[in-house]
Amino acid sequence: MNRRFAVSGLLIAILSLSFLTGCEHQGDQAGADQPPQAQPKNPPPAKKGFCPKAGPITRSLLPSLEGVERIATNPCLGVNGFLGLVLDAIPQEEMDAKRELRRFRTGLTSFAKQVVLVADAVDCAYENDHLAISVYQDPEYSWSLGVVAVVRGDVEALAEDAVCLLAKQVEFIPGFGVRAEGPPTATFCADTVLREAQGYQFRVIWLASSDKMCRSLSGSIKDA
Repeated sequence: MNRRFAVSGLLIAILSLSFLTGCEHQGDQAGADQPPQAQPKNPPPAKKGFCPKAGPITRSLLPSLEGVERIATNPCLGVNGFLGLVLDAIPQEEMDAKRELRRFRTGLTSFAKQVVLVADAVDCAYENDHLAISVYQDPEYSWSLGVVAVVRGDVEALAEDAVCLLAKQVEFIPGFGVRAEGPPTATFCADTVLREAQGYQFRVIWLASSDKMCRSLSGSIKDA
């Protein structure tokens, strides 16, 4: 009786060992049939959408506007990228319906072709404190936009070309009084002033697409 139990126990042990060995072999074989997993690649570095922040002098001449959002500073996007950054904020139906917005688009194109190129002409003028650009937007009316450029005197010739082109397209700030209540009105305006800071001469140029933005920029820059 004991011998029968011993033989049965031996058979059970042998079968159990065979089963476990077979499972391990099948598992190894299954792993061998699988193609090797690709090693994770390092993700490409994120593209920089902006140059270094403006130098301390040019930055100090950029206005801070109450109730207005600054949506970009120093966009390193080239002329077409810069135009897209600003103009994409204007719905196409607004552009189609408002002549002044189309005039603003034309003026902005002239501005960008001259001033935005300064960054390329002076080895990223942002970083060297030769140029600062900011884009402003009314948080409620996306098409109400403003653009300000601060250009240092040693690259001012390029900025003067922009001023000349703008002067042919719009009378510089046709007089804006106290800020009115209610929604903005589409109005293309532009203006420029000379400023001196820390022994350097700067030209500040700005343009806007609404009467409210014109008032905000004009008041903040001229009263500075």
